[in-house]
Amino acid sequence: MMPTDTREMEAAVSFDRVAREITWRLFLADWLAALRRSAWIVYLALAVGATFLYLSGTFTVSPLLALGLVIAHFAAAALFAWWRRLSPVASLAYWDDRAGRHEMFASAYCFEAVAQPTAGQALHLERARGELALERQQIARQLPLAVAYRSWLAPILFVALVSFLLVTPTPPAPAAVTSEEADNARQVAEKLTAEKSLLEGMEGLSEEEQKQVEELGQDLAEAAEKLKQLDDTSRRDVLADLARRAQAAEQLAQALAQDGDALSNDFLEELEGQADTAELGSALRAEDLEAMAAEAEKIANRLESDELKRDEQKRIENALKSALAKATKKDEQNPVAKGLRKAQKQLQKKQPKSAAKPFQQMAAKFRRSLQRRTAQQRLQTLARRMRAAGQQIFGRQTGGVRRLAQQPPQGTRSLGRQQQLTARQLAQLQNQLARGPQGGRNGSWTRSTGQAPPRSAGAPIPGSGAPPLSGMQGQQPGGGQAPIPGSGQQPGSGQQPGSGQQPGGGQAPVPGSGAGAGQGTGGQQPGGQGSQGKGGQEKGGQGGGQGGLRAGTGTAPYGNTATKPYQPTNKDNVTAQISGEGASVVRRREGGEHKEASSRSFQEVAAEKIQLEEQALAEDPLPLSRREQVLRYFTTIRKTLVENESHDDGNAE
Repeated sequence: MMPTDTREMEAAVSFDRVAREITWRLFLADWLAALRRSAWIVYLALAVGATFLYLSGTFTVSPLLALGLVIAHFAAAALFAWWRRLSPVASLAYWDDRAGRHEMFASAYCFEAVAQPTAGQALHLERARGELALERQQIARQLPLAVAYRSWLAPILFVALVSFLLVTPTPPAPAAVTSEEADNARQVAEKLTAEKSLLEGMEGLSEEEQKQVEELGQDLAEAAEKLKQLDDTSRRDVLADLARRAQAAEQLAQALAQDGDALSNDFLEELEGQADTAELGSALRAEDLEAMAAEAEKIANRLESDELKRDEQKRIENALKSALAKATKKDEQNPVAKGLRKAQKQLQKKQPKSAAKPFQQMAAKFRRSLQRRTAQQRLQTLARRMRAAGQQIFGRQTGGVRRLAQQPPQGTRSLGRQQQLTARQLAQLQNQLARGPQGGRNGSWTRSTGQAPPRSAGAPIPGSGAPPLSGMQGQQPGGGQAPIPGSGQQPGSGQQPGSGQQPGGGQAPVPGSGAGAGQGTGGQQPGGQGSQGKGGQEKGGQGGGQGGLRAGTGTAPYGNTATKPYQPTNKDNVTAQISGEGASVVRRREGGEHKEASSRSFQEVAAEKIQLEEQALAEDPLPLSRREQVLRYFTTIRKTLVENESHDDGNAE
């Protein structure tokens, strides 16, 4: 009974069915091998990327997303294994090779597909079917499905990392509005309702812009109504709503801004340099739209007037022509330069009334720009107040700022201490100078150091402008004057108050003057030619000495150094006041060229003077109002000169 059952089983199982089973098993083995080879690389890269995104605050990988990435990895490995799967014949050949059957089942698979097998093929099929039933029981041992630990450990670690470590903390619940803050919100709502007046009466806007302003007014009213009812609203929602509406107002204000290209400096200078366009040029430089419109309207009225003289018309034409000659290519694209060009062409055609139209158009454009700027400023003011509404509702801590404002700056305190120290040092130095050197040390000081003795208190510090110190004036023979070189003996007697027995009567010695006034035997002083006393040499004493020789009696050899006329003839060093500013140096150069230009007319001199003053005015940092006044003054003078010149020309004709 058993042999019959075995034959039936062998006949029932075909090699095609076994081949498909082997192909599927080899696919699973290849898939597990792909997971094993790529597990560490893939999940290490995913862990590093998730950590970087978490630390940078860009994105946080959720556990569900981590599971999705694991499934995606498994699917990618399965696709790779399916793409590399073997055919049924190759699968049976691979199984035969692993079992050492020398392609028995692979050949039987091929013979089975033959319609009329030969005797040898039939014999091979019979023997193969006999082995097939036994070998099928060995498939699990011969073709194992090994699951490596890394294939499942790596994804588990990655999911655990994302689920437990890279977790964004749950934010706390937003703080609710308190009753006090709700009261503040109602007060702010009333103020915002009053701010709606800023949006009324805006001119110079297009229909679309006017519609946006109306929508902004509705949003403002809606925001005020919300602020009156803040029962279940959080602080964050209130601030976010106010910030959103303020941002809408700022965007509309930015859309109203008209940032045109600025005119070049040469073009504006030429306009300011002409008598008829000076006011317009000043307004263009200051970007004062109101003044620009007024000046353009003024020129248009002059051109439309029937009392316009021909010389005035010609003067305006020349002014526009000279200004446009300085215009750059960028200036030519500016509407102002285009309007001036049109007006200048009409003036060339002797049509002043037609030339007035471009100025009228510019005036209208300037007024519209002024209206748009006013609307922009209103919107910006509204945006600032809406942003400040949140601070008014929830309050802000200003104690630290107030304490900081009460404290003087650190740098200011240091500067004050330094100034006090400098003042004390200056006072001590003046006291030392007031006491002066004792006895007859003046000559020994000069001989030992080779320098002049310190100044006495009677000589003021150069550059200080301060009078001599008290206690050193009066009761001084000679009137406190320094002796003149070569003047001989100076009268003097007695001792100086507060100065001891100082030769020279408290004055700084002058080279060549010999000994000064005083009692004692004079010694030979440095710088004199023969100041002799009565009591010996080098001895300060109690007698009057003879002064030095008269000026001009000395001789000097001729030099062989040629005079260089374009180099400084001398150099003077002025000792500065003790204030930390240093010494100043003055140089003089003789022989410079000088032109009298006595034949120049008064108009030429005045015009050049005005031009130089205007150039200096352009460099000086004057306020805008003061600058306009000075330019208006120069313009009036220039008009007077031009009218006088034209009047003189008419008289000459």
